[in-house]
Amino acid sequence: MRAKALGVIAGLATMTAVGLAAPASAADQPTTQQLLDQCAQHRTDSCVFHPSGSMVVYTGSRRFVGGATNCTNAPVTRTFKFEHAETTTNSFGVSISAEAPLGKIFTAGVESSYHREWSFTDTRGDEVQATVNPHTAVRAYAAPSKAKVKGTYELHFGSRYYGHYYWYVNGEVDGQTEGQAWETTVDPAQVNCP
Repeated sequence: MRAKALGVIAGLATMTAVGLAAPASAADQPTTQQLLDQCAQHRTDSCVFHPSGSMVVYTGSRRFVGGATNCTNAPVTRTFKFEHAETTTNSFGVSISAEAPLGKIFTAGVESSYHREWSFTDTRGDEVQATVNPHTAVRAYAAPSKAKVKGTYELHFGSRYYGHYYWYVNGEVDGQTEGQAWETTVDPAQVNCP
């Protein structure tokens, strides 16, 4: 009886080791940070960024640049100067900048797919001129033209990394391409002339 029991236990141990693998858990997978660190530190055989779909160009939020009231009986011209800086953000949760390897890889993918040069920061100084009619007021605004790119970092490893040779990290980068214009508007405002 004892020999039979030992045989069953040994058989169960063999079946578990050979045929039944434990289900994969989150701990068995690298984090986005770990994967992109491998890419940034040149620990992959290849790491490229593949944009997906079209680049989305949109107008960013408006910034107030100045206002004027004209309580005279003649039109006046006012000039509002402004300077604003725009940066790049992303959903990958890591730093992607012009100097960093991930930024250079991203830029290469954007240039190859869209034939546009990405700008990680854009500081714009400009001015808005407005004619303010008698007994009226205006407020001037400037809004940047922005761009969003969705895509995938594709990583190839020479030896298995967490069990795989290939890994893919999806995300979105929000910023601007070189030469995108700023939109300026002048809106009427409430006037408080005596």
